[in-house]
Amino acid sequence: MVKEEYLVGSLKDKNWHKLLIPSEVSIREAMERINEHGGKGLFVVDTDLILVGSLTDGDIRRALLKGISIQEPIYKAMKSDLIWASEHLSNDEKQRILLEKNIQSLPVLDAQRKVIEIFVMDRSGDCYENPVVLLAGGMGTRLGKITQNLPKPMVEVAGKPILEHIINRFVEQGFKNFFLSVNYKADVIENYFSSGDKFKCHIEYLRESKRLGTAGPMSLLPHDLKGPLVVMNGDLLTQVNLSQLLRFHMDHHASITMCVREYEINIPFGVVETDDGFVRSFHEKPSRVFKVNAGIYVIDADIARKVPKDEYFDMSSLLNLLLEENIEIACFPIIERWIDVGRESDLDMARSVYSKDDE
Repeated sequence: MVKEEYLVGSLKDKNWHKLLIPSEVSIREAMERINEHGGKGLFVVDTDLILVGSLTDGDIRRALLKGISIQEPIYKAMKSDLIWASEHLSNDEKQRILLEKNIQSLPVLDAQRKVIEIFVMDRSGDCYENPVVLLAGGMGTRLGKITQNLPKPMVEVAGKPILEHIINRFVEQGFKNFFLSVNYKADVIENYFSSGDKFKCHIEYLRESKRLGTAGPMSLLPHDLKGPLVVMNGDLLTQVNLSQLLRFHMDHHASITMCVREYEINIPFGVVETDDGFVRSFHEKPSRVFKVNAGIYVIDADIARKVPKDEYFDMSSLLNLLLEENIEIACFPIIERWIDVGRESDLDMARSVYSKDDE
């Protein structure tokens, strides 16, 4: 599902050391470093540049799902079993390893396992054929007067409609094929985006004759559609790396992947636990942390075809149906910025955050 244009070469004279990171650095800092370098994995070294492990975006997400804090050092998330090359191999042999193992970076070690070079496969030219389905048919009633004459995805943040921010982010990361589900004030969306040429992509519309919920619009997709679909609510502003999400899904051989976020609830009272009429414990103003649905999914085409036609069908119904059929749902934890523009307070926050970024 990915057309890849490879530029294979050495970083020896191009600051290759920036892909090295000490084992005591925090997971949060490592994530920032990975994003700075276009999603490339890092190599974990000791103080003598001896290779001790590797760390990718996927490694970090899996560690977070296991309950490892983002403040913990990266050695708790890294892989110690990794592929490397001897300094005696030719460039052709290094390139063969990259292609055969489907990896982006290959550390080159001397006899003492010290990193002396990094050979890379630059995938900056990736172009994803995977369809992107953006759910833009809702009425946005919680925004009150703001959406009386305007569909919520078209509400402006930092001078652009929310939906334009979403499409631009996908396009920047190599996605070109879009389906927009539309219903409420559909003409406003269609007139603005048209065929997508202006936004360097191709756009088709899933026109809902009635409200179909958050999963129902997938029943309007072409039946012969192939490959995993990326499905996202049309009112989300997020910095998540969508290409990494797709790779996470494929690496896990999942049928469906759901993005999740942590949501903390603070209880403003002391909580009492009792047993047989007696107090057994007391917790002063405790907090609970839950994983919540972030409204972004990767869904294989055969799973999408399970959605009933012309029926209101929410994503929660689809997810529960899959669980009943013992189909595993992979989780991709989001730690990047994520704003669900559902209420006026959310819109105010989005406008504040994005206007600051543009200054």
